[in-house]
Amino acid sequence: MLRIIMDFISASSPSKLPVIGVLVDASTYKHLLYLLMALPLGFAYSALFSILVVGIALTVIGIGVLILLAALFITRGIARFERWLANQLLDVELDTYDDVATDTDSTFGDLTKYLEAASTWRGVGFLSMKFFIAVFALIPLFVLANGLSLLVAPLRYPYTARLGEVNDEPVRWSIETFPEALLAGLIGAVGILIMFHLANLSAYITRHMATALLGVEMSTVDGKTTSRT
Repeated sequence: MLRIIMDFISASSPSKLPVIGVLVDASTYKHLLYLLMALPLGFAYSALFSILVVGIALTVIGIGVLILLAALFITRGIARFERWLANQLLDVELDTYDDVATDTDSTFGDLTKYLEAASTWRGVGFLSMKFFIAVFALIPLFVLANGLSLLVAPLRYPYTARLGEVNDEPVRWSIETFPEALLAGLIGAVGILIMFHLANLSAYITRHMATALLGVEMSTVDGKTTSRT
């Protein structure tokens, strides 16, 4: 009987409500935080990707090899951070790939084992795509900024809301009356709701990218955590 009651409470949780449930779902706010962090990180990773390209271009004169190797080792470290970030904010449990050889007996062998590991190049692939996640993040963050401005309109009218630019000309909405302020507040609330769904969509896509490229998905069997290959 207690189990039935607990199942009912869980099923009737506000976070399970269609459309508006995202407003009270804790994972939504973790996804939003991931988007906020993706914006600067994605653009930073694009600079690292440029270094990789420069290293490849300069391999003909030798120095490019050192640049390329340094960039690849930095990429492995960043991929480790991204795996941790995904585990914290994207509702996944990923462990490191076990694909780096351990039976090397020379300095050169210790170096090449990382170049031969598929996880190195998977990390490169993920970081190169993280830039596009950062670009996508601009959309919900733009909606959030304007939605918050309109949401509080009933508390601060009359005022003029700036809603972006078109052809280098600012788009403004002069809110003078209470009905206009209520309409603006409603539009702001809908915009924020849409933003939350966009954040969850971005997290859904990124979660699958991380599962494919950043590590081995973990599962719990009989109280023990195991890797799923």
